[in-house]
Parts: sequence; structure tokens; C-alpha cells
Amino acid sequence: MCYKTIIMPFNVRVKYHTFIHVVHTLNGNAPAYLNDMFQFALNSHYSLRSGNNKSLRQLKPNTELYRTYFMYNGCKLWNSLPVSIRDVTSTSV
Repeated sequence: MCYKTIIMPFNVRVKYHTFIHVVHTLNGNAPAYLNDMFQFALNSHYSLRSGNNKSLRQLKPNTELYRTYFMYNGCKLWNSLPVSIRDVTSTSV
């Protein structure tokens, strides 16, 4: 069996691995300390699109250092993806 190696630029690989970790965390396949890191943006008072398209609640960064954290980048990357990709339950797809 021969597998074709996919060569990705470094910044694309970082985004790919961040996405994989976010999917594992949201599906409960991550360590316990990561389970509370991400929360869906469910607004009960208003009928916003973020409540039904699986957007994650993203906090505003107060410092430039916060923009480098996994929690911030994971939410930002997740919210930038199309809803069809957010519905993925397995990383093998």
C-alpha cells in the first residue's frame, strides 16, 4: 500500500492541526482540562445566526499575547470555516 505524501506549507499545517484538536475537544475526545475551553455561542435572548451554525464564543483579546493562544486561534479558525465542515464528527472525513 502506497500513501501519497501531502506537502503543506507550515502555516497551513498549523491551522490543520489546530482544527483537528478543536474537533477532538468538541467531540469529547480530548483530555479533561480541554473540555471547558470552547463553548458554543448560544444566545437565548436573540435569534442570531451564531446560535444555529455552531459558532464558538470568542473572547476579545486584551493583549497581543492572547492572540497566540490555542483557545483564541481555535475559536477564530472554527468560526471562519463553512458550516458544512463544522458538522464533521470525525477527523477521518
